Amino acid sequence: MSISVCRFLSPSWPWTPSPTSRPLIPTSIHIKRALSHEILADLKESRLDFGLAGFTDMPDLEVVEIFLKSRPLLVLRRDMLDHVPNIPTAEDLKKLPYVAFHESPGDSILSHSLEQASSAYMKNVCISVNNNHIIMQFVNRGLGCAILDEVVVGGLRNWGKWDNLAMISLDHLLPTVLYGILVRHHKRLSPQAQALISALRSHLREVSPKSLIQDESMQTGKPRRTRKRKQ
Repeated sequence: MSISVCRFLSPSWPWTPSPTSRPLIPTSIHIKRALSHEILADLKESRLDFGLAGFTDMPDLEVVEIFLKSRPLLVLRRDMLDHVPNIPTAEDLKKLPYVAFHESPGDSILSHSLEQASSAYMKNVCISVNNNHIIMQFVNRGLGCAILDEVVVGGLRNWGKWDNLAMISLDHLLPTVLYGILVRHHKRLSPQAQALISALRSHLREVSPKSLIQDESMQTGKPRRTRKRKQ
């Protein structure tokens, strides 16, 4: 998601006018959905004040404040679990059919995405689309598996019935996706934009999503290590 703020009322947001307040100043806040590489391109050209996105490693041209860490997951139908070990190896992943997310080829920004990191394992791509909800629909119909992160899958759980799907953690093979607010280096933000970032920061810090693979109905890949208690 990318955001640009043209004008605002005051540095403190949200703001409730009083009967003696001055007339309201028109405010223009433009919010649009965009792919990660599109957000970076717009930030580079200073078409945006800031963006919210997820990357496996942070691009150098931005200042990033990280709020969420999201593990990579193998999403598949439950009837395929017999063909995949609890902790899949790289060779196991290479044998599976995939529904993959397709981005513009040749874009260097892909080096920061989970799609690029997982491409080494997705040797058998059956379908390529540019919409994660459609990817989940195809996986739900048994047309292949998918590699997505927890935040993406969690956001899609409210937009469909996925009882037939299971998820296996791949954090032993793939990097964690880091979600945060991105601002261009040396970008001078208006008090209005800073107030909006402050409000978003407060909201995002309150977000504590339950891990999808901790759900009893989900199958977990790499087990967590337990620390030994000191005697």
